Amino acid sequence: MSEQQTQQDEFDLLLAKLIDNVASRDDIQRLLVLVNNNPEFKYTLRAQLEMDELSRLAFESEAKSERFISETHLKAQHTTKADDFELQVLSTLAQSDMLQPQRAWKQTLPWALSLVSVAASLMLALFVFFDGEEQRLSFSSVELEDRGVALVVSASGLPLDSPYKPGVSLQPGSLLLEQGGLELEFYEGAQLKILGPAELELISDQHVRLLYGKVMTEVPELAIGFTIDTPQSSLVDLGTSIGVEVNQQGASEVHVFDGLLEARSTGGQSLSLSEGQALKLDGLKVDNWLPIKADQKGYQALSLLSAKVEQEQQNKHKRWQALRKHYINDERLLAYYDFEPNADKPRLLNNVADGANAYAGAIVGAQWVQGPWPGKSALDFKRAGDRVRLNIDQAMTSFSLAAWVKVDSLDRTYNSLLLTDGFKPGDIHWQLGMFDTDKRWGTLVLGLKTSTLKEMHFNHFPFFNSAEPGSWHHLVATVDQEQEQAVMYIDGKKVFSSALESDSQYWQVGQASIGNWNSLQRANPVRNLNGAMAELMIFERVLLESEVQALALLTK
Repeated sequence: MSEQQTQQDEFDLLLAKLIDNVASRDDIQRLLVLVNNNPEFKYTLRAQLEMDELSRLAFESEAKSERFISETHLKAQHTTKADDFELQVLSTLAQSDMLQPQRAWKQTLPWALSLVSVAASLMLALFVFFDGEEQRLSFSSVELEDRGVALVVSASGLPLDSPYKPGVSLQPGSLLLEQGGLELEFYEGAQLKILGPAELELISDQHVRLLYGKVMTEVPELAIGFTIDTPQSSLVDLGTSIGVEVNQQGASEVHVFDGLLEARSTGGQSLSLSEGQALKLDGLKVDNWLPIKADQKGYQALSLLSAKVEQEQQNKHKRWQALRKHYINDERLLAYYDFEPNADKPRLLNNVADGANAYAGAIVGAQWVQGPWPGKSALDFKRAGDRVRLNIDQAMTSFSLAAWVKVDSLDRTYNSLLLTDGFKPGDIHWQLGMFDTDKRWGTLVLGLKTSTLKEMHFNHFPFFNSAEPGSWHHLVATVDQEQEQAVMYIDGKKVFSSALESDSQYWQVGQASIGNWNSLQRANPVRNLNGAMAELMIFERVLLESEVQALALLTK
């Protein structure tokens, strides 16, 4: 029997003891050691705690439990090594008389828990282990913070590497738009369209500074007071649609297309403007400002921004359809899930790479929604049971995974993209991980287990911030066994490359889940994706970088 199987059997036995109220202190200590050395054990244990709500029950219990938690949290703040923290917690347990195996919970559960089990469960639930000798601790009580002031709702003609993608939340600071157009919605309700080249400073959800460029507003009544600073003025929008332009030399103009505006000079003077009026803000005093005729045609490009975005989305869909038609004929495309509903069988996920629809997936729970652009469908994964079940019984020597993915939130330590059942020889685990539980930064994770039981884990971070949800990304992972290399791409750009530590006779998908995981244990760790997927391609070969860029719709 292999060492790994021996440890698995020991872990299963100790977990059963924990559940059955017979775990001793030595059992708990040994369980900690196993969990510390094996991430899969850690997440299996954590899932057991989450699914049976032990943490909630413990916090609702008698005062000794609350004192234990308080003292444990205090000790955690003064240690960085898991081993040290373990000793501190065991000391706390002894001092609080909580290691009493004969004391039982009064609550009725499928299986009763003694205080020793609850104490041990709490102790283990508090750990969040990271790779490396130095361990960091975090607690689930950390609350997310959104420091944004505006959302990007649409974009047109931006550079391929632009950070201003629809769905992104923008924090206070500089906004530099070299080309194209951008539409923002501020948290207080104001809308701002920007035409590049432009540079702004986002000050708050009611205040921006235009350094140069052309902008246009739509300010509803509830957002009255939205202010745009220029080098000569502060323009206070009193429920209007206005246009503002600042040239590279700092000269500026304001045009009122609808409603009212208050223009204030840097010297404290002010003027009121109404519909059809405009000013050339020449100088720092109101007396030097020149009335001009409002020119709505000069802002036509901003007025038509929505129509231009719609046309670009239609073109994107046509390009995707052409790529779909091309790759369906690729002999090395093992499975292609285009995430388009089957009218006759809406709970079936078609594999369009095969005319007979072999390897079709079974949709469980997930619901059909609009994908990354109009005309493209996707499946939305939200609940712990949502998934697509697959069974692809073909081995591969090298492979590529490519998917369109939207992340709404990183709720779990691991969040599934495509996970083979269990973690057997040759298995592939492709998922998102939580890199920093304080800031909620995510990481791309590719886990592999070779045919000789060697485990390899590849991580790229940071990838996603949970305070900025809703953006679609094209993700690719490739494993080239000939070149002994693993590579990851985000939106067509190579972001990670690493040598393979070990070869494998084969890689496989087999029985697997999109957006979830079947651990093959009595209790499944909760790894459901909180987001959506609009395409998944599985190749029996390595994609070229040019192909990845094409699939990410970066090239025409």
